[in-house]
Amino acid sequence: MKNYLLLSLVVIFFFASCYVEAHSASGDRVLVVLKDSSLKSTHSRFFKSLQARGFKLTFGTSKDSSLVLSKYGEFLYDHLVLFVSGVDDFAPKISVASVVEFIDEGKNVLLATDTEVGDAVRNLGEELGVEFDEEETNVIDHFNYHPSDTLDHTLLVATPAKNVTLFAGVQPVLFRGVGHTLSNENNGLNIPFLHGASTAYSFFLDKPVGKRAPKILGSKSQLVSALQARNNARAVISGSLELFSDKFFSTDAVLAGKKSKSGNEQFAQIVSGWVFQEKGVLKVDRVYHAHAATGETPSFYTIKDEVTYSIRILEWNGEKWAPFSANDVQYEFTRLDPYVRLYLTPDSEGNFNTTYILPDVYGVFSMIVDYARPGYTFISTKDVIPVRPFRHNQYERFIIAAYPYYASSFSMLVGIFVFSLYFLYTREDPKKKKD
Repeated sequence: MKNYLLLSLVVIFFFASCYVEAHSASGDRVLVVLKDSSLKSTHSRFFKSLQARGFKLTFGTSKDSSLVLSKYGEFLYDHLVLFVSGVDDFAPKISVASVVEFIDEGKNVLLATDTEVGDAVRNLGEELGVEFDEEETNVIDHFNYHPSDTLDHTLLVATPAKNVTLFAGVQPVLFRGVGHTLSNENNGLNIPFLHGASTAYSFFLDKPVGKRAPKILGSKSQLVSALQARNNARAVISGSLELFSDKFFSTDAVLAGKKSKSGNEQFAQIVSGWVFQEKGVLKVDRVYHAHAATGETPSFYTIKDEVTYSIRILEWNGEKWAPFSANDVQYEFTRLDPYVRLYLTPDSEGNFNTTYILPDVYGVFSMIVDYARPGYTFISTKDVIPVRPFRHNQYERFIIAAYPYYASSFSMLVGIFVFSLYFLYTREDPKKKKD
C-alpha cells in the first residue's frame, strides 16, 4: 500500500513539474538561433526567464543544418529568436525568405544583432521596415554614456520610449551596438521602443567625422524598434546582443548623475512578453446591433431608425481573456464615406456601446470598428446592412416642409370656387338699345 501511494505521488509530481503553461496567447514553442553556442551561457538569465514563463526552447546555432522552421507544410514553432550577426543565412535551411513566410503566417520574431550585422539581418530588417547602418558602425553619444566607457562612448544609457505604456517605470537601459532607422515612421506599423538621445549619432570608431557625415543622427537613431504587422504578427529588432546579456542585466546604470540598477532585465522581459504575445493581445468576442426600441436585429434598417451598436473586446492578461478598457475605440457607419463616426462608451464587462439615429440616406452601409492602437493587436470588424427609404404608408400625413405647397393648392381650390360662384351668379345688365 505504501509503495502504491509513493508511486502515485511520484507520478503526480512528475506531471505537475513537466506541465508549465505558457502565458502566450499564440503558443509556447520557441526556436532560438544563436551566433555561437557561447551566447547560451552569456545570456542564460534571459533564456531562463522565458523557460520560467512556460516557453519550450529549442537551441541551435547558425551553422546547424538540422534546424528547420516547417515540415510537411506545418510550422514547428510559434516564435523565433535570432541572436545572430555577420551571416548570409540564419541557418543552412533557414533563409530570409523562410523567416518572412514565418511572419506572414502570423508567427513572431525577436531579432538581435551587433555591429557585424550581415546580409541576412540587413535583408530581414528591410522586410520589417527598418534599415541598419553600415557594418562596424556604432551608436555614439558623448553625453549619455556609462562612466566605465571613458574612451569610445559607445556604451549608452537610454530611456525607453515614453509614449509606449508598456515601459512605464522601467529604469534606464544599457545599449552597445548598431543603430537603425525606420523606413516609414508614419505607417502605423513600426513602433520605436528605444531610441538615442538628441546628442547621439552613428559612425565608425576608427574614422573621423569630417567629409563624410553620419547617416543616423539624434532621436532618429533607433536602438530597439518593433513591428506590429497587419496580420498581427509581431517582430522586435534590436541592434545590440549585449542588451540581453547577463552582464548588462547586473550592471548599474548612471543617467543625469543618478545611479540605479539597469532596466535591461525588466526591459527584456517586457519586450519578449510583447513580441511573444503575452501582452497587448486583443480579440473581438461579440458584435451586436439592433433597433434601440425593440432590441431586435433586423435584416435591414429604415432611414432615421434609432440603432444600438455594441462590441465586446477582450484582452489577454497572461492567463485568461479579460475585459478590455479604453476610451478611444471609434465606430463608423459608412457608405463609401462615413456618415456617422462616434466614440464608443465602455463598461466594466468589456462592452463598447453607442446609440444613434441613422442618416436620411438609403443604400448599403457598413458598420465598422477599426482599432489600431500602438502596442496592441489590430481589431477590424465589418457588418454590412442595407438601409431602405420609407414606404409610402410610413411617411407623415402632412409634412411640415410641404405646408407652402398645401397652402397654394387649397388657395387655388378656394379661388376657383369663388370665381365659379361669381361667374354663375353675376351678369351684366343688357345695354339698352338706342333709338
